[in-house]
Amino acid sequence: NTPAVDVTLTSVNQLCPIMGSTVTEDGGTTEFDGKLVGFCCPSCDGKWSKLSDTNKAAKLASADTIKEADNGHGHDDGDKDVEKKDAKQGVVLDD
Repeated sequence: NTPAVDVTLTSVNQLCPIMGSTVTEDGGTTEFDGKLVGFCCPSCDGKWSKLSDTNKAAKLASADTIKEADNGHGHDDGDKDVEKKDAKQGVVLDD
């Protein structure tokens, strides 16, 4: 398992805006709206880059309100929870 990063020193979010898992050191970061955004894994950065700025802002605003998965990385069940929350908020990936 990848250790969590001290996000207070690196990114503005504690939970990944894509998957809802804890931000990790090897998850990577990107800058958005003058803020450093952290991810739980490298694949989330690619998904983030496909979002419109409006959807990025919505996901970032809700990132720390998503309940983190209790076991593992959270990409299986956690991904479904994030998708349900996004659907309720009208957030969609841009194709």
